[in-house]
Amino acid sequence: MKLFESEEEAEIKKKQLIESMEHCDEEETREYTSLEINWDSKCQYWDEVKVKNIELMDQPENKKIFFMAHTNETIKGKPQLIHQTIQRIPLLKLCQKTEKEDGKITGYSTKCFFIDDRYDKRNWSEKGVVAMDFWVYKVVDDGKEYYLFSRNKIFEVYSEFKGTKIDLSDLSDLTSTLKVGKISSIFMCYSSEPSIKVIEQDKLIEYSKNLKEEFGWDTSSFQDFIFTHQDGKIYDYTPDFNLLRVSQLLSSKYEGYPLHLMKVGPVGTGKTTEAEVLDFKFQEEQGILEAGSSRMKVLVPSFKEKPANLGYICNCNRIAIIDELMKMIAAVSVDSHQNSNLTSYLGELNMLLEQKRRMVGSGNDNSVIVNSTAKVCITTNPLPGKDTIYQHLNLIDQTTLSRMLIWVQDAEEVEKVYNKADIRYSPEHIQLNKKVFIARQPPLPPDTSILDSVRGNTFQAKIDAFLTIYDSCQQFLTTFDEKRIKTIFQESVELTKSGMRDVWRSRGIHHTILILDGLTKFRCLFKDYDNSFTANDQDYTDLDRIIKHLVKTWDTSFNLNNWKKTINY
Repeated sequence: MKLFESEEEAEIKKKQLIESMEHCDEEETREYTSLEINWDSKCQYWDEVKVKNIELMDQPENKKIFFMAHTNETIKGKPQLIHQTIQRIPLLKLCQKTEKEDGKITGYSTKCFFIDDRYDKRNWSEKGVVAMDFWVYKVVDDGKEYYLFSRNKIFEVYSEFKGTKIDLSDLSDLTSTLKVGKISSIFMCYSSEPSIKVIEQDKLIEYSKNLKEEFGWDTSSFQDFIFTHQDGKIYDYTPDFNLLRVSQLLSSKYEGYPLHLMKVGPVGTGKTTEAEVLDFKFQEEQGILEAGSSRMKVLVPSFKEKPANLGYICNCNRIAIIDELMKMIAAVSVDSHQNSNLTSYLGELNMLLEQKRRMVGSGNDNSVIVNSTAKVCITTNPLPGKDTIYQHLNLIDQTTLSRMLIWVQDAEEVEKVYNKADIRYSPEHIQLNKKVFIARQPPLPPDTSILDSVRGNTFQAKIDAFLTIYDSCQQFLTTFDEKRIKTIFQESVELTKSGMRDVWRSRGIHHTILILDGLTKFRCLFKDYDNSFTANDQDYTDLDRIIKHLVKTWDTSFNLNNWKKTINY
């Protein structure tokens, strides 16, 4: 036996070893464990990895049972933690059955049952089990509900999850294990990636310059994009409101919560259209909530079923769009049983508007942690018979109103909407019409969006870029002069009449700071390319004008008969 080998012989052996490893199947060299999920990167579906799991356990060298799952399926959604403690979940059981003939034992059968297999426990006795501890979440992806099992705690924000989908019977044993009504599908989570796309503050200006080259985005064209409807039209409002809406979207958080905005105005003044405009950009799975046909329980956590339904606001990711909120309140006001509690009816929203992380429950072992993340945008007609916003104050919880910025559509805005002034077509709409005209193609079906045919191209690329800008702007607050902010705010308080003065004084400084924050970001990103993100004189001038316009709108009458001399409609 040679104790030593030459360098040449050693190099040959090394080369042979490397070659043998390259041709060796991945599974032949790995060691399987019953303490963790053994992840497979080749299988595509649960049934496939399940068969592979059994085949590998049958190999003589494997003396133990273990559980496998694959990494190649994906779901997206906002996870909801349904238990505050880790849950022990059996994934695979090795069972034995006694074989008999004429009452005599003739042998024994063994079989593995996976998490989705049902078996008669009277005939099979457990000989071994693979069970692991999981954090259990509920995720809704494209209308389908999954119970997501994760070995590690994950962020409760809208995310993309990779792992294995497993469909179960509604009578699965897991329903009793997890103490929930029913489970139809589970998802074994391999990895999670939050969908929030953030560019660091110091790199944002370079990104916005690239958008200028790619889409021609400056302050004017970016604002046009914000107000582009799915029908291809750009719907315009007053310059101050347009700027306010853009500012709201780009603003971050102050004192822990963002700027929510309620827009109130007469019938037919483009409020629902603007809600659709916002929905088109954010593409939230929840869409727009039609409050006129809903009740409060749809907005806030409900404990009728287990796990609790988080409600519309918490289920939204970036933005929660509520249309016709006052119709919901009006429906309650006609109910004499609840009328006495009407003033506190919206009070349940306060915690969600402030985006506080809180545990809530019903006292029947059905508690849940809630932490809303969406900015709330409300568009609504006034309450019937109420001519001004002041007349709403004795019917709506003022603590709720104070947590939102209230914009009332005044005569200037209503006239502009009624006269359909300045409605223009988006560049994509014009480009598409040219293509249709040149090709002599038939018109699109009436239920098809004008922009559907370009969603996968330019316009969808714009939406993706906008969401990146939006997500990035939520992460930081611009620099401002506190004294100048307080001066503008105090002047606006003096202009506010009694009633609304108390509402505005309580949280108006919060709203004022965030309006300035959005104005500064808008200018820095799309006009001056100013990497300092510090408010300048123009930002304070715009802020002062918008705030004074806002306060002035509160004196507006909702009764159009009072406007006949000042408006054409």
